[in-house]
Amino acid sequence: MLALKAASVIAEVRANPRNPGVWLTLGDDLLKAGERERARECYTRALRLDPNNRAPYQALAALYAPLIGPALAEWERRRVGPWSGTAAFLFNRLKPQEQNGRQGPPGSTGTKVR
Repeated sequence: MLALKAASVIAEVRANPRNPGVWLTLGDDLLKAGERERARECYTRALRLDPNNRAPYQALAALYAPLIGPALAEWERRRVGPWSGTAAFLFNRLKPQEQNGRQGPPGSTGTKVR
């Protein structure tokens, strides 16, 4: 089934190569088939055809997320310990009276619990 769909998408790309939507569809089909590099090429082509379209950016982000996500998560964990970056940011934005004696993440401006 995937081969038949891919063949029809390839035919559509050949018929209308300036349509970013068909390049996105082809990239999605290639990604499902495990062809990550070729999918990246299709998403990049769609991006070049229509740089104001969010879909190619989202497709590329989804393509790279499994590769970048774990490394970024580990870096964030080492940087602030068990606190997420968002939690540390929000805690540091609290006024001292709002922190109410709570202990913040390492390096925060919050007061320590006594």
